[in-house]
Amino acid sequence: MKNKKVFFIVIIVMLFFAGIIALTQEVDLLLPLTENPQSDDQINSMQAQMAAHLSKQDKWFKSNAGGMALEETQSRLTALRGQYALLIKSAGPGDIPDHLIPFYTDTYFPENRILFKNGQQARSQWIFRDRRGTTRLNAVIADPPASRNNDTTNRSVISTELEEESENRAVTAGTDRRIFNKGFIEIFDENSYLTEEYSFFENGEIRKINHNYNNGLLISSAVMLRVNEEENEYVNVYTDYYRYNRSSSLRNIERVFHLNAQNVSLREPEMISFPRHVMDAVNEKFMETERVNLYPDFFGDANVKTDEKIIFETDERGRIFTQVFHDEKDDVIWTITNTWFNDRIVSTVKEEGGVVYAAEFDYDQNGNRVEERNHRNGVLERVVRTEGNLDIEELYLNGAAVLRVIWEDGRKISETRLRQ
Repeated sequence: MKNKKVFFIVIIVMLFFAGIIALTQEVDLLLPLTENPQSDDQINSMQAQMAAHLSKQDKWFKSNAGGMALEETQSRLTALRGQYALLIKSAGPGDIPDHLIPFYTDTYFPENRILFKNGQQARSQWIFRDRRGTTRLNAVIADPPASRNNDTTNRSVISTELEEESENRAVTAGTDRRIFNKGFIEIFDENSYLTEEYSFFENGEIRKINHNYNNGLLISSAVMLRVNEEENEYVNVYTDYYRYNRSSSLRNIERVFHLNAQNVSLREPEMISFPRHVMDAVNEKFMETERVNLYPDFFGDANVKTDEKIIFETDERGRIFTQVFHDEKDDVIWTITNTWFNDRIVSTVKEEGGVVYAAEFDYDQNGNRVEERNHRNGVLERVVRTEGNLDIEELYLNGAAVLRVIWEDGRKISETRLRQ
């Protein structure tokens, strides 16, 4: 009897210590794994976020041809009953396709979105987000018909010759290293600006575009073509340069062609210029409706919403004399009155909320507008003179010019502060 008591006591003591060991092991999972306290916090925080990211359950959605997550379903089978279904999976570094590895860092959290059409995988989308949730990469790869299933018995019917040709031209992709024929990769910076993009084509061609910005405005886009797959070498094809006016409106786009692989100049630069007043580009009478407002930028924006309207008063020649803006309650918000000389508007006056805006225009002998003067309640605030491809803009304060800006083909070339 005594021996039995001793035996039970020993068993209880052993279980007690086993419990302590197990508890210690569980607690160790929450303790720092490295010695440096500062780096530990960063590493553990990243590890915790990645663990939480990977612990997310796969989600199935009803979808459309665009791959939108329209409605979450309770099961895979329910989603696949529709024509389009979408699977969203949280992925880890080891799941990333080969062609996306160069763009991945350990501060990104990958997500894989797979679109199914009629039960077969149609394309794969990858999204990399940083710790703030900002999208840093968006890639969409369309699966070729021959690679939408690992099981060759479920593959689409295709001749061996065409399949081999497709495999020779295509780029390796996907977690199972499948080939793809076409798609794109978009790279974004921390401010969500698109800085780089790649386009893949069915014939194996790969194009790359680098975008450059200045104060949030896109100023150039360089288009390149890959000419050496082994060394991943690209050659410049052309660059688009974007020019803006002071109000950040796009004035022109200049396309400069570069040298091709044989160092032969392709062609002379081309330029697409936008008129200073976009409505000058068309016959105004075809653009005048209750939803379109024609007046100087100085008067501000006017967004005509549902149940709002602009009523025009015109003569038999189609010239607009008044424009009256009514809100959804049919109340008058503002009125614009135009003064004409032959077929040109020489002045426009807007009355809104007790403020009177006025714009006066001068023309040359060819009918081109060469000067615009803007007033607010009778006080001159702005003058713009046009001399060839130059716009000379002067801003006024208390009747005196305080700033002069010169624009050439939509590009600001000088800005001078004037003494009062």
